[in-house]
Parts: sequence; C-alpha cells; structure tokens
Amino acid sequence: MSYQTFTSTDHLDGLDQLLELLTSNHLATVAVNAGGTGHAIGDIIDIDATGSTSTHLAKVEVVTVSGGVITAARIYRSGAYTVNPTTTTGNAQSATTGSGINATFDLTFVATGWSVLTRNEVAASAVVAAGGTGYSVSDTLTLVGGVLTTTGSPATFTVATLSGSAVATVTLATAGDYEVFPSNPVLTSVSPSGGTGCTLTVTKANATGEINIVLQGDAGASTDPLVGIKTYSNETDETGANTVYNWALFGMSAWSSAAALHEQANISPGFSTSADGTLTTSTTGDGAFVPLKDSDAFDMEWAVRYSGRSVVVSAQVEGASTIYETQFGFGLLNQFGITTELPFPMFIAGTSDRKRVWYQDSNSIFGGLSEVIERNNGPFFVWAPEGVWLNARNAKIAGNQSMTPTYNVDNDLPRVNVWPLGTSIKRSAANDQIWDIAPATGFDNDDLTLTSGQISIYRTPNTGGDLFPLYPVTIVQADTSSGFFRTFGELDGVWWLHAADSSLSSRDRITQGSDAYTVFQNGTRIQPYSFMALRED
Repeated sequence: MSYQTFTSTDHLDGLDQLLELLTSNHLATVAVNAGGTGHAIGDIIDIDATGSTSTHLAKVEVVTVSGGVITAARIYRSGAYTVNPTTTTGNAQSATTGSGINATFDLTFVATGWSVLTRNEVAASAVVAAGGTGYSVSDTLTLVGGVLTTTGSPATFTVATLSGSAVATVTLATAGDYEVFPSNPVLTSVSPSGGTGCTLTVTKANATGEINIVLQGDAGASTDPLVGIKTYSNETDETGANTVYNWALFGMSAWSSAAALHEQANISPGFSTSADGTLTTSTTGDGAFVPLKDSDAFDMEWAVRYSGRSVVVSAQVEGASTIYETQFGFGLLNQFGITTELPFPMFIAGTSDRKRVWYQDSNSIFGGLSEVIERNNGPFFVWAPEGVWLNARNAKIAGNQSMTPTYNVDNDLPRVNVWPLGTSIKRSAANDQIWDIAPATGFDNDDLTLTSGQISIYRTPNTGGDLFPLYPVTIVQADTSSGFFRTFGELDGVWWLHAADSSLSSRDRITQGSDAYTVFQNGTRIQPYSFMALRED
C-alpha cells in the first residue's frame, strides 16, 4: 500500500489527480544510504526529483537517529511518477523540515497497477475516409453510433471543401460527449439532406467536463477489481438551495468495451430502474455517492491509501470553522479465505446513499468506511461469491459481554456488517475483559484504563506512552435468525479508532511503534466512535 496527500480545486480536479496516483509509479521502499548530520526524528525530507516526470513528489520521514545521523526512515508520501528519478541509489535530499544535511537514500519505485479501461471522450478532429457523393460546402455531418453520456449529444463536423460532390475536408463543429465512441471509420448523417456515403476517421480527446470512467485494478493472482466513477453537477441538493458536485461509485463483475457504464455486467446499485444511464432519483437512498464541491476559497485536502487491489480516500471538503470530511473506497477486501472460497470479495464504499447529498448536509451523510450507518440501500456494498451485491451495515456491541449486529440490521435477511462500531453503554471494572473477543492490536486488555462515564475503549498506559487501540474494519455477514455467519475480509489499511479521550481530531497523526497513522472523523461527526485511521506507508 502507498499513502499520498494532495489538494484539489474541485470535484473534477480531484478525480484527475486520483487517477494520476493510481496509474503512475510510486515510491515502494526506502533505505538509508548515508545518514547525514544534524537530523532529528520527524524530519520530512523531499526526494530529489532529478530526471523524473511526476505529478506528486515523494517524501520520507526520519524515524530514528543516532547523534543526528539518520539510522532509519520510512515513506511519508509515495508520489506519482511516469518517469522515475534518475538516481535511485544514493538519492540526495533536496529539502528537509529540519536543519540536517547530506542524507541519501536507496529507493525503489513500482507501478500502482490501475489502468483506465474507458473514459468519456469527445471528437477533436477528423479526416475523410470515404467522401461519398451529393454533398455541399457547409453541410453538417453528424457522427452515427457510439453511446452518448446521459446529457451528451453526437459530435458534428462542417463540410469545408469538396472534390466534385464528395466531401474532401471537414472542420469540427461540436465535440459531442460519448461514453463509448463510435469506431473508425465513422458513418455520418447529413443536414440538410442530399449527400450519402461519407465516413470520417475521427481523432478523439478526453472530455473536459463531467467524467464517466471505468478502472481496472491489479490484484495479482485473484480477480481484478472493476470500478466505475461518474461525476455529476446537474442536480441541486434535497432542499433545492445548493448545486451538488458529486461522484457516484459502481462496482461490476466484468467489463465490455461496447457498453456504457450503466450497461456493464452486474453493476452495483445507483442507476435508475429505466437503465437509461441516469442516476437514481430517489431521495430515500439507493447507491454509493460521494459529496464534494466546485472550486472556492477552500481547496479540498485529500488523503489516499492505495494499492493495485484497493483504494481508500478521505477528503476534507471544508475546514475553516466546521470540518466536513467525506470518505469512500473501492477494490478488493483483504481476504481471510483462499481464492476458491472468496473468488471476488469486492467492495464499493461511498459517503452517502443519497444522490442529491450536499457536502454540508449532515442529515444525509450517514456513511463512512468505518461507520456505515445508512437509511436504505448503500452506501457500502460487497459483491458476494454467489453473485449478488450485499448491502453493508454496522454491527455494534449490544452489551458488555456480546457483540451483536443490532444497528439497522434485518436479521430475517442476511446483511453484511462492518465490525465493530462500539456502544454508548458504560462499562464497569467488573467487565474489563470485554475486548478479549475483539481483535487485539498489541495492547494489554488487563491494563485498560476505566473512567467513569466514558464509553467503550480507553487508551492503554504503557512504558512508551499511551497507545490508541486500532481495530481492523472487518466485513462479516451475520444472520442471527438462521445462525448463518461468514467473514469476507478486512478493508486493507483501515482501522476503526475509538478516540475515547476526545483529544484527537481529524487529520491528527499518531504513532504506534514504527508505524504512523492519520486520523479522520466521519463527516462532521466528532463522537469518540466516529473516527478511523489510515496507516501511512
């Protein structure tokens, strides 16, 4: 996994930058070559970018020193490179947050592993493949075929010159907007009528407006994840007062280059039942949606943990007075079972199940990667081995001695649950072994500090300072009425964090041993159980 942060001006710029991370090389390993002098723990050092082509630069963080000499460092930001730095052995520092000098590092870079299968395109230019007959200068030629975006129209060209009555050259009139561009040579229709038989060889370009895209990950030996992202800004929020600038996320089991996004195999919920490429219109919720925004004085601040298998994102949309954090992810779960048991453990996790959610509408933002509380269908889905999308909901601790999926779970219909959420039930010293049934992460349950009136989990005193218990976000299916249970896996690199002492806020960093984590709150929620942590690699 890799970790990177960046800022974006709007919802389209954010997607473009995310794609740069996912389709480029990143810093994979760092080792000290020469420790330099004058360094301190926590110094951030920029990697020398000489000879590289990059959109995001890599950085390393000093972990240990001996008399100012670096003895260990870790990746702080992984960067995005289409051409790696020319010097990867003995790479010299170009800057540091401290006063140290002369440190060098041995580096390796690897491809992240995602590729763009399709992105909506427009016509840029064309040459005549077959001129046909019966045309006039200034005739309008409209491309025939392909699949348009929901609001798109076909590209048109104007006849510029003729050879007899055959078309000789054309100029672009309107670029169109296609999810699937027609194949060359492209047949045309003419206005006004008269000509027949003209075909064009069209040069395409990426659309500069709203984006429809399909991505394929690299999962190694298992099935690759397939993810669709559709941006939209043609809606107001549910009050009608604000324009939304959002994403819709989709998973699919297969991809066809001839089909539009909404026509892909086993597409996850979010498109209308008419299957015409429009998103769901219900205000009660059905899909995985991400509320972002257009450009303004506060650029969005993104934190991304990613590999070829999965992507997890927290984007701070606003932070001047109230923090608005939107979280989402997609890809394959970190499996517990073998490949034959879990052939396609894919997940799609949005922020809200509501299409018209606005980023400041805390009433509609019910989801998060570690606190998925939604009203209806979404925003978290898992593709089950039997070939259905299961809706994910939170499990929580129902009592001091048991963990039961009681939060919005219909036990008559099995649901997938994100485990655990936590509880508002107070604990007593007599029940200090409650967490023996929860996954241990290196802290001693016997040392739990119990404070009257606090909730659930507490920081653990230890010789190295207080540790925050971090619990892997685990996807399980539980039907208590039938006794059917199974575990799908974990969200790789995502931990549920209980900030019981209320000292943590979004974007704080914590360290546990040699690992560093960034903490994020869910939306505008600041309750102790509404936090997650991403490990920085």
